[in-house]
Amino acid sequence: NIYIYIYIIMIVGIGHDIIQISRIRKIINKHGINFLKKAFHRDEIEYFLLKNDINNVNKYQNNITYNDRSIEYLAGRWSVKESIYKIFGEERIDGKRVTFPEINIRKNNDGKPFIKLENDALKSCQNYILRKLYTNNGDSIEEGNEKIKDLRESKEIIINSIDYNSFEDFKTDLEGTRIGMEVDDEKDRIERDKDIIKSNFHISITHDNDIASSFILLEVERMI
Repeated sequence: NIYIYIYIIMIVGIGHDIIQISRIRKIINKHGINFLKKAFHRDEIEYFLLKNDINNVNKYQNNITYNDRSIEYLAGRWSVKESIYKIFGEERIDGKRVTFPEINIRKNNDGKPFIKLENDALKSCQNYILRKLYTNNGDSIEEGNEKIKDLRESKEIIINSIDYNSFEDFKTDLEGTRIGMEVDDEKDRIERDKDIIKSNFHISITHDNDIASSFILLEVERMI
């Protein structure tokens, strides 16, 4: 038998943000650790503190003279979080919006940034993708939510940035393991792939003088 694979790749979200780095410095000077905990993932806070030779969050004190590069780091992360929020931030889980500490911007083995979403941020992104792919513009919010609820039981939405350093690594692993699913023949494998939606964030972060800027594309690949 001959099987034909048809995949489509779509851009389902675009986010962009610009922020003054000095603004982040002023907020940290005023609110200290409380601001960090409300705006950043614990890994990001730990990295920022280590950049300022603070090896324990309990030793953090306000009125510290911060390393300029560490402030740039936070400003860049803040900008990325704002860009992400502009893509799917309006998706709500149990009535709650996405919170910034659930968005973790990390670096892969090549030093390139990638995004790890956790908890409600992950669910919100998955719901957003389903809404873009399977609901109609004429659907009410309630109708769209019902469709998404049903689709979540049949579709597997994989945001590759969670566990993979690159989209190529993800696809290579997918081809080798088929997500751990055992299939009897090629037809079964195709049917399984139809229920898998693969996605990827493309991220660009720029710093220039007192400006930090980010640009993000959310790409989705699925079989049709």
